[in-house]
Amino acid sequence: MRQPLSYPLDTNSDNTYFIDEASKLSAGMVDKATFASDINAFYPTGRNQAALECIFTQLEAGAP
Repeated sequence: MRQPLSYPLDTNSDNTYFIDEASKLSAGMVDKATFASDINAFYPTGRNQAALECIFTQLEAGAP
C-alpha cells in the first residue's frame, strides 16, 4: 500500500524509516539527492516534493 510522506509522522504510526533517514540527512551521512531518492522509493506516492523542499529549507535554516 502506498503511503503519503505525512504517514510516518502520524502519532499512530510506529514507522521508523523516515526518522532514520532524516537523522542521516541531518548528520551529513546522506546528501539531499540520496535522501529524496530514498524517501521517494519508500513512499512512492508522487506527492512528496513539497515535504522534501520543506525539510531541506529547515535544514538549511539550521532549525533544530
